[in-house]
Amino acid sequence: MLPLVLLFAIAIQDIPSSTSLNGFLQVSVAGSKKKDSISATRADSTYAKRRANTLFLKASADFLTDRNLAKARTAYLRVVFWDPRYAPAWFNLGVFAEANRDWKNAQTYLRKYLAIAPHGVQAKRAENELELVTKYAAGEISAEESLRARYDAAIQRARIFMASGFYREAVAETGVAQTLDDSRWEAYAAASICMARQKQVDLALRMKQMALDRSPSDKRAEIEDALQGEISKISK
Repeated sequence: MLPLVLLFAIAIQDIPSSTSLNGFLQVSVAGSKKKDSISATRADSTYAKRRANTLFLKASADFLTDRNLAKARTAYLRVVFWDPRYAPAWFNLGVFAEANRDWKNAQTYLRKYLAIAPHGVQAKRAENELELVTKYAAGEISAEESLRARYDAAIQRARIFMASGFYREAVAETGVAQTLDDSRWEAYAAASICMARQKQVDLALRMKQMALDRSPSDKRAEIEDALQGEISKISK
């Protein structure tokens, strides 16, 4: 996901997970003077949209660096506070809610995205995720079983993109996988290879170490040799 998670895809620290979006907005603008000031600023749609975009980009960049889901969720809620029609933020919120098994909010956020961007870049994925979330909520499918399948599918897509030289797209898919299950090594290994092939040695080494930290002991040496081989090509 570097952007490891364009979306992806959150839990929350300073706001209870049960807090509704309306509740969050009310807390955010507590105090009549502050509320009046913010409402007046939001009335300037150009400024509000610019503010939302700035917050979205910062939230995404921060998440790639610190992987703090709670912080990212809070930031994306601020994005949609400033611009309720900022579709990518709704999508990310939906994916993060799904990762936390918060099916109700996942459904709400994904539906918000589809209502705003029915033909958007992530529309098909949003439809698929919404279908899965609905099944989870109804107890029709095992979340663990689906999670494994979705992770494997994301890794397979990343490999296909890598084979075609589409490294940015491949990295995005590794981000999807990392958000789904951060305990597995494959996504970090794929990200390391992508970074190496783009001559981003520092990032390649970082992703390599994260892959090794998560790899099974009986495969670690083999994985390290393979990833180091890719990184070594940078200097050739």
